[in-house]
Amino acid sequence: MIERQPSPDGRPAIMVLGKNIGVDWTGERIRRTPGHLSTWSEVGSDSGGIAIEDGDARVVWYTIGNTAGQEPLSIEEARESGDLPGEPPKSEAEYQRTRFKRNFPHLADRAFIQPRSWDTNTDAKEARILIDNGEINEDYLLLATIGFHLARAEMLFRKAGIKANSTPTEDLVSRRDPDRKNELINSLLYQEEQKKERKLKFIMWFPLAADVITAITKRSRTS
Repeated sequence: MIERQPSPDGRPAIMVLGKNIGVDWTGERIRRTPGHLSTWSEVGSDSGGIAIEDGDARVVWYTIGNTAGQEPLSIEEARESGDLPGEPPKSEAEYQRTRFKRNFPHLADRAFIQPRSWDTNTDAKEARILIDNGEINEDYLLLATIGFHLARAEMLFRKAGIKANSTPTEDLVSRRDPDRKNELINSLLYQEEQKKERKLKFIMWFPLAADVITAITKRSRTS
């Protein structure tokens, strides 16, 4: 168990939710390109380092786990991703942390992963476990994810009994590069994802809907 968060200066832990599957990045396609991070997840990775550098957080937790499944890597795939051949691809959270360490080497020991989930519903449940184990202080938790996904993430975290402050990851990265945020939120892909998220949020209001979707995505991920 790591030191309970936050540190004595009161800075929180930021939990960054990955968003690798979206647009045309299906689980099958991700499995064929180990190490890939979508634009959404690259922004998420970078936002963690920026939040720490700017004093908004002490540590970052990257979450959403094995969206790429468990199929062993071929030699060609391993060479492309930097992983070992014959092993399953790392989780998306691990690839996000790898990018974090490359871009923020002076903060390398500030990044942690929660690799056991595969969708936002299980993200929230695993976050509840981290809180109950004392690894994250709920009173000092900052939830961050790409803007179009934030409302549904907040809903699922509340369902898990977690009331956290939240922020879009693109707002954090815009501190370094405003043009990056503008290009992102004005893109047709971003707008299409917003439409999908509104439909999913509506579905989540129905009892057990999130758990049913989780069960379906788990089967498709491991099949």
